[in-house]
Amino acid sequence: MASRRLLLLAASGTAAALPLTRLRAKAAQFEYKQSHAVPIEHPFHVRTIQMWEAVKRETSGRLAVTTYPNSVLGSAQEVNTQLRLGAIQFALQSSASFAAIVPPCQIDAVGYAFSSSQQAWRVMHGPLGRWLGEEFAKRGLFAFPMRYESGMFQITTFNKPIRTVTDLAGLKIIVPPQKIAVDLFRALGAAPDPLPATDWYTSLQTHLAESVEAPVATIDTFKLYEFQHYLSITNHIWSGAWEAANAEAWNALPTDIREIVLRNQAKYAALERNDGLLAYTSLVDKLRRNGLALNTTDTSGMRPRLGQYYAAWKAELGVTPWSLLEAGVGKLS
Repeated sequence: MASRRLLLLAASGTAAALPLTRLRAKAAQFEYKQSHAVPIEHPFHVRTIQMWEAVKRETSGRLAVTTYPNSVLGSAQEVNTQLRLGAIQFALQSSASFAAIVPPCQIDAVGYAFSSSQQAWRVMHGPLGRWLGEEFAKRGLFAFPMRYESGMFQITTFNKPIRTVTDLAGLKIIVPPQKIAVDLFRALGAAPDPLPATDWYTSLQTHLAESVEAPVATIDTFKLYEFQHYLSITNHIWSGAWEAANAEAWNALPTDIREIVLRNQAKYAALERNDGLLAYTSLVDKLRRNGLALNTTDTSGMRPRLGQYYAAWKAELGVTPWSLLEAGVGKLS
């Protein structure tokens, strides 16, 4: 229809009066896609939208990236397949989602390895993070050096608070579809149910599950207070998210564009992390106002139960990443 209008304008002589910029479509030199699994309210989405807007502006429109939230491009497995094929050029996903391609990246989900987000941030951006980046590269992916922050994981329940490790006995808790998470809660005496976030509502509404583990930002974004009554501060794992690119698509970008992307990714990932750290207290207060009763769990009985779990996952993940982890957090046994 637009082309027909231009032909008519040209025939009438009007086209000559139109600015040249209106006659030429400003198509980007590179039009890429990004996928992630969280709703648009989540800090991941908010900050990555800002990042790609900055990239488009600073590259004068040469790189335009469209972000698809909330798993609209498929499950983690489907996104991984599309990413490796180049049908999707960027994916922002948790280590749980990337573990099927890069198994060692799930080392950030080792139970009670990190005492705080600050410690995790230092370790995951040190030698361990660089080693993991090389593992992504071996599999045809470029992992951005700066991680996004999901934060420390807590436990919500609908029937009782988690005050000590004994309250986990037999607890039907939703965990990511990740063996390391399943093994952690089995070692702690619970009955973990590995489910993607898209299946949380049904499982919680029907009480097939009693509980779910998640950072407070995710608890708020997914409105888990609609189904749960208690929020127990357990800080049992830390989780970040990897921004990864199809290596061929990444290397196809000119050097100056890649530098702009790297600079902005580092900037907005750091802002997203600061968002989470600054918002933690207010989010906890918001969750309390929305009906979740808050308690701080006595976790002293947790790590003593994890000796066999640590030994098994050291063998599973490999001596090298485990040694790099322990160099930052101390001996895990």
